[in-house]
Amino acid sequence: MDEQPSTVNNEYDNTSTSNTTDLSNYFDETAWKTWSLIPACAILILFCFLEKRVNLWPTCCHGRPGVAFPVNLVDSYNNRWAFAFAFGSMSTMLIQADGIFPFTANDIDHTNIMLRGTVTFFAILINALVISLVFYPILLCLQTQWKLLGNIFGLLYSIIWFVFYIGSIIVKSLDVGQDDNRCPKEKFLTVLAKLALFGGGATFFLALMICFLVGLTKEFRKGIKLIVLMWLDLFGRQLKFCDKVAVLPEIRKAWPGFNEVVDKREITVWITSVVAVIFTVIHTIDMQLRYRKHTVMLWKGDRSFVPEGKLPFSTTLVASLRYSGYNVAFTMWGFVVMQLLLWVVLSIIILFKDFALILLKQYWLTLVVTFAFYYAQVYISQIVFLQRAPDQQEQSIFSCRRQTSFGLDNRHVFHVTVYILMFVNFILGMLSCFVRISKALLFGTLYIGRLDRLLLMRDWETWDKGYTAYVGFLQLEVAHTHPVLATFCHFLQETVKTDQASSQKYTTNELVSIVNAQIENGYDVPETTNGRCYSPGEPSSGQ
Repeated sequence: MDEQPSTVNNEYDNTSTSNTTDLSNYFDETAWKTWSLIPACAILILFCFLEKRVNLWPTCCHGRPGVAFPVNLVDSYNNRWAFAFAFGSMSTMLIQADGIFPFTANDIDHTNIMLRGTVTFFAILINALVISLVFYPILLCLQTQWKLLGNIFGLLYSIIWFVFYIGSIIVKSLDVGQDDNRCPKEKFLTVLAKLALFGGGATFFLALMICFLVGLTKEFRKGIKLIVLMWLDLFGRQLKFCDKVAVLPEIRKAWPGFNEVVDKREITVWITSVVAVIFTVIHTIDMQLRYRKHTVMLWKGDRSFVPEGKLPFSTTLVASLRYSGYNVAFTMWGFVVMQLLLWVVLSIIILFKDFALILLKQYWLTLVVTFAFYYAQVYISQIVFLQRAPDQQEQSIFSCRRQTSFGLDNRHVFHVTVYILMFVNFILGMLSCFVRISKALLFGTLYIGRLDRLLLMRDWETWDKGYTAYVGFLQLEVAHTHPVLATFCHFLQETVKTDQASSQKYTTNELVSIVNAQIENGYDVPETTNGRCYSPGEPSSGQ
């Protein structure tokens, strides 16, 4: 009799495990992407028939179907938050998809070693193309001029993928295929933790659902303005936790002693993650400000930040095509590199804090003397070696000289000082070189995710593909959105409309008479060769 409850519990556990396993089959990402291609292609074909062709056989089938483009990244500034959420959801699926990172790559051991890299590249390329086609309908629904139809399809499509992300997170939280004896409260907390770490995709689709719902409400109720508070887009910040959690198991396998370090310094992960998120947000805001500044500079004709030498238009156009993808990828890598580097540095400081304190106690005075010696050279150069202004000739030698000209005074003393300090500055140069390397590592790490910051030296700008993509996109946008060009096109269009409207009011004979009258009225009362004045309607004496 005592074994009966345990038997019942085992049967219940087996039943729950089998049910969970069955549920996991319904939330397989590969299957969802594959089956989503059917409605995606159907929606794409529908919107293609809603568009008209302009150049290719415009009279055939009344100009339909046309090209339904997903997004205008050149000169469109409408509905930017919704497009940011859409690209965020695409980035979530692209990063979490199999085959993107080495530790999630498919088994290619049976492939020839020489072809493994090529096979992996094409697998990633096909996966990216499939994801772009799966998310094509969402961008179409945001871009289309048929707002009612677009909001309906977009809302339904977003709901489907939102259910998928929530369901997959819940199923993965139940430890599929393992004995799970946790209480419901622990399971609920596990689901919440998974949502916090892997809920980026669900968050983006929830924001898209809100956007489509608001647009649908506006279409049904014309003239009513809705104030909707939407979540601020941190554009992929939740994805970084996914990267970190996915990378750590591989490091644990390669380094057996890694577990002790992580267990003892777990708090450093959260600290560095928060700091990296703050820096990434600040960099994103600053990049938008510099983007506006560089656009205005190009409008004014200031190309000082553009690499010297004119690149071919095809190269610039290809670079601009890379900008949107490079921006997301560089931002992600900037966060990952910054977070990992800060975490390593903070862990080393915590592990060797006693050694660091010993070094600080031994060499703090050396650092103070070094900086004092440097600034002493600056002060001596200012009061001894710089030429005095004419009105400072009678002042004391220890008084600071006004820097009016860059000329030497006391040349003999200067030559002696250069010779003596050459050996001293050699020692300081060793320390200065180390400081230079540290600065390069620091600022290179901080700005590695910025496309608008050139990390290479002058004349090597074209080697930085991220910077060339940024400059190429700016040049393409300025070429199509320059205020002078836009104003000229506006006046030209208005003039054409006015001429067309005026030409429809008069016949050909009336237009000829009007032109003749304008020509005659355009002259002042002239004088003939005889000096007699005549009006335009009176014949002259010579006629």
